Amino acid sequence: MPGSKRANVALLVAGFAVGQGSLFLAQTLLVARGEIAFIGLYGLCFSYLVLTQYIVDLGGLIVLAREEVEQPDRRARMAAYWSLCWARLALALALAGLALALSHTLFGPFYQAYILAACPGLILFAFNAGGILDGRRRSGLNGLAAAALYVTTAIALIAPVGGGTPSGAMLGAAFSLGLAIQVFGQFLFLRAGGWRLREPRFSWRDSRAIAWRGLLYLGSWTPGQLLYRLQLTVAVVYFGPAGGGAVIYAKQVLNAGLQFLVFIRRAEFPGLVEFMREPRGLPGIFAAQKLSHVAALLGAAGAVALGLAPWFLGLEDFVAAGWLLVAFAPVIVASNFYSNFVQVAFAVGAYGRSSMTGLMLLPFAFSIMVLAAETGSLTLFALSETVVGIAGALLIYVLLFGGRRPGLAR
Repeated sequence: MPGSKRANVALLVAGFAVGQGSLFLAQTLLVARGEIAFIGLYGLCFSYLVLTQYIVDLGGLIVLAREEVEQPDRRARMAAYWSLCWARLALALALAGLALALSHTLFGPFYQAYILAACPGLILFAFNAGGILDGRRRSGLNGLAAAALYVTTAIALIAPVGGGTPSGAMLGAAFSLGLAIQVFGQFLFLRAGGWRLREPRFSWRDSRAIAWRGLLYLGSWTPGQLLYRLQLTVAVVYFGPAGGGAVIYAKQVLNAGLQFLVFIRRAEFPGLVEFMREPRGLPGIFAAQKLSHVAALLGAAGAVALGLAPWFLGLEDFVAAGWLLVAFAPVIVASNFYSNFVQVAFAVGAYGRSSMTGLMLLPFAFSIMVLAAETGSLTLFALSETVVGIAGALLIYVLLFGGRRPGLAR
């Protein structure tokens, strides 16, 4: 089974291409049919369900990966998995109940059917073992399993079942089926690598403790999700639909590069946990994460080249968006510095400090973006995100290092 960084990154990219590629092709077919409104109808619900899926995971992708690397006792690792599973199950049931109640109160038949059929998948996802795969240096296989959700959704999108309740039920069932394939795929990959699921061993005290660590991880992850949505909202409010559309278009290209860096960090994480068992300085930490730093520099250079291409080729309709992409390009480097420091915080178990950084950064970032938007310049608005990335990196550096070298927390 593949376990090298390069193999894992390659498989993560392949899974991303298969999953997102299938969804893109299905949406393209809907546009060709003149059904673009349906993309908006389904897309709203799908995006919130995916967000709920990540919340249900409760940081397991990081927490369980770290347990797998750091904890030598197999029984203790299994107890950590089951303890997190029961906490995730309680969270999934609560979120499913809330979603069903809201859907019957606020939404129509399509959303009601969609959410109802998707809830079984969210509940099953409480038992996913993605973090264990990542901790065993099999993040690439985890990425392949994750592609199932997008493939099943793509198939359901183009299925000729009509609109309304039948279509919502079909998409919701596809969501549940995709998550089921993902979870069972994870266990098949783990079994092929010699891992076996053992009897449930846990205590409620351990369950609360590991759930708290997961919540701290969510605290550092959620502000970024909120910031992205706030950024798009500010763009539309200050620059109108055309300016907002240009930002969205440029960010789509940018996010593809940022997602590639996420794959690299996932592949680097198990080795980083081992590396940080001893106190390390900045040169050693940068060396341990050199692949992501090099990729960020190449990604920024690629974004600049892609942004300038319309100007050189005389593609007038794309020149404005191209210049905006050039202004966004430094974000790749700045945000990678910040995200790599967050990764170090996760590796040493400093979930609270990474969460504090994200929460402190959110109001500052929003204020900077609004001030930049007040100038009426889209270029300054784009550059403001680079300022936010640099500020975030400096803030988490101060909180993490505190004048000393960080060592692995025990």
